[in-house]
Amino acid sequence: MSTANPAPPRSPDLVGRPLIANRFALFAKIAEGGMAGVYRAWDQQLRAWRAIKVLLPEYAQRPNLRSRFESEARALAAIDHQNVVRVYDIAADAILPYIVMELAEGGTLNDWLDRYGQMPARMAVEVTLQVARGLGAAHAVGVVHRDVKPQNVLLDARGRCLVTDFGIARVTFGDHLTRTGSSMGTVGYMAPEQRADAKLVDARADVYGVGAMLYKLLTGVVLTDLFLVEHDPKLLAPVPQAIRPVVLQACRHDRALRFQDTTELVSALEGVLELLPRLPDDIPKLGTPPDDVSMDRSSQDYSAITPLLDGMSGPGGSTSPAAARSASPETRTPAHIPYRMPERPAMRPETPVPLASPISVERRKTEGSPSLPTMDSPHPSAEARTPTLRIGLLAALLIVVSSWFLGMLTGAWSLRGDQELEAGARAELYEVLGREAELLPELVERGADRDAVAELGEVYRQWELSQDPRIRLELADHYATGTLALSAGMLGESGTDMTSMRARNLSRAHDAWRRTRNTWEADANGIFGRSAIRFGFGPAPD
Repeated sequence: MSTANPAPPRSPDLVGRPLIANRFALFAKIAEGGMAGVYRAWDQQLRAWRAIKVLLPEYAQRPNLRSRFESEARALAAIDHQNVVRVYDIAADAILPYIVMELAEGGTLNDWLDRYGQMPARMAVEVTLQVARGLGAAHAVGVVHRDVKPQNVLLDARGRCLVTDFGIARVTFGDHLTRTGSSMGTVGYMAPEQRADAKLVDARADVYGVGAMLYKLLTGVVLTDLFLVEHDPKLLAPVPQAIRPVVLQACRHDRALRFQDTTELVSALEGVLELLPRLPDDIPKLGTPPDDVSMDRSSQDYSAITPLLDGMSGPGGSTSPAAARSASPETRTPAHIPYRMPERPAMRPETPVPLASPISVERRKTEGSPSLPTMDSPHPSAEARTPTLRIGLLAALLIVVSSWFLGMLTGAWSLRGDQELEAGARAELYEVLGREAELLPELVERGADRDAVAELGEVYRQWELSQDPRIRLELADHYATGTLALSAGMLGESGTDMTSMRARNLSRAHDAWRRTRNTWEADANGIFGRSAIRFGFGPAPD
């Protein structure tokens, strides 16, 4: 059997493809998240396909987001494991910061679930084992992922699982701690302690996320309160019997009772794997590229970053191949010489002009010759100063207007970001209101004022029936505020009875929504926020 290495991939046609750093030719947008886009690119130097994650223009000017982006690259670069996506390069100081990563063309684990539904038990455990081993390698170098979910697991063509998106990872290198991001995880996969304080989590938070992901693979369902599984065994009914103890211990509310690290979790999963039946032959394989436009190699969806590609130069720059070919050697100007001084015209030899004699000068003064200024005539420098002053005033006015317009655009971007955060927190509040509807009857059993409960019950009924978004939000706020007032004595408790846990869930959701709402309103009332709303660039709070 031949042992020759496989031939390297053929270089694709690069005509018309925009370049990043004069090296990476963009071919397709693979995915787009909250702050970054991921693009399929051809590395012209190494002749290999890569994935390039680019910070979107509206966020590239914010130092804290650049730092978060760089922290993700540092976290990934510190990990060397076959189940963690590899980082090859980073340009944090470019106009558009980017990370060059390993390309996995099989989509995400969530794409597979969307296409085929829940997984057979053996496949789910095999996938979970790969993810747990990759996270174990991250934990070994001081990185806690904090956002484990199927959307953050990529699949390559061989079905290998690659953990990615360390954008909110907690990174510890020596004595240095980096905390990035304000959105700490995804509800449904977050451990209870992470919801309370994401800064103090450890590897056991990722253990919880792996357990929640395993539950999703097996059932197709995401439970926002999976940590109640120890008190409600019915939640485990859809899970195969052999796997139930693993999910139970991985997702316990008290992290001291969970698997203490991924090594323990891997050992338990390997023991379970021996008890599970073999996979049927007709099960779709992992790693088959999704049939959607995001993986279409002919796609050219770079609209989010195209405006700045032409402005990038040097190590983090980009030029179009077509533009590079069209520029002749005579018209190309080095990037470090933005302007070339015009050459001084050659002096032509002319007949010398004789100097005027003192007598002729005096005669011209007497006759009022316009060729010589007198004391009564305006000085030439006064006329020259007038257009110079006008130009200076126009330049100052242009700077003021430009600064104002830039501030208004920045305010608009902030308002849109605030709107997205508020909408997410509002949806979470509504979900908790629906899930914890039994809280009011339980408060009556614990001695709450019946009249107050009856009034809140009517508010809740109107909230369920209302079709007006503004009125519905006011009703939800009214209901949550009143219900939490009746539950005030339980919010500080650490007990695990169902009523206390319902009250704390509602309190967390309501507080999260109120914080995002206050931020939105504060930005909307700022000088640039008001201008952005007035001119239709930004949304106003409803």
